[in-house]
Parts: sequence; C-alpha cells; structure tokens
Amino acid sequence: MRLAEWVREALLSAPVNSGPDSGEVALGEVLALRSLLLNLHFRAAKGEAGQSPFSEPEMRELIEWADETKMQRAREHLAAVRAATHHADYREPHNACRSLPSPQAQ
Repeated sequence: MRLAEWVREALLSAPVNSGPDSGEVALGEVLALRSLLLNLHFRAAKGEAGQSPFSEPEMRELIEWADETKMQRAREHLAAVRAATHHADYREPHNACRSLPSPQAQ
C-alpha cells in the first residue's frame, strides 16, 4: 500500500466526532510536510551538484520551525477559507469572476 493510500484510508476511517480540532491537526501536519518539502526542493535546486542542501543542524531547525508553527498556520488557512467562503456566499463575485469578459463584449 502506498503512503498516499494509507493516509487517505486513515483519514476516512477516523471517527466523525474525533474532536473539533481533528481537521486542524490533519491540515497542520500537511502544511508542515509541505513546508519541509518546498524548502528542501528550493535549496536543492539552488545548490551545487553533490552538496547536501541542508546541514544536520539546519534540518533540525527547519523541522522544529515546521512543528512549532503548523497549528497556527492551519488555523490561519482555515480562517481564510471560511472568510472566502462567507465572502463568496454573501457578497459580490470573486475578483477572478469579475475579470472575465462579458458575453456582449465578444
């Protein structure tokens, strides 16, 4: 079983009422992994062939930062999504929709 399949199965089999923060925890872990992977990829792309993109202390520091900030970042992302959803449901269309040409202009 691939990692992605295992994660999907684990998330789908989790109890529905597993607590109010279960979505935040899952999102926090995904954001932490995303941060680590993007930083590793960026440093590797900038680095010279044969060199490690991070020293061990730098990698430990990056992991600590990802762990320390993941829940706050998850809450911020969820709040932004909720605000955008609320904005889209009750106000004017999103900016991307307004920039489309009108059918009469064609």
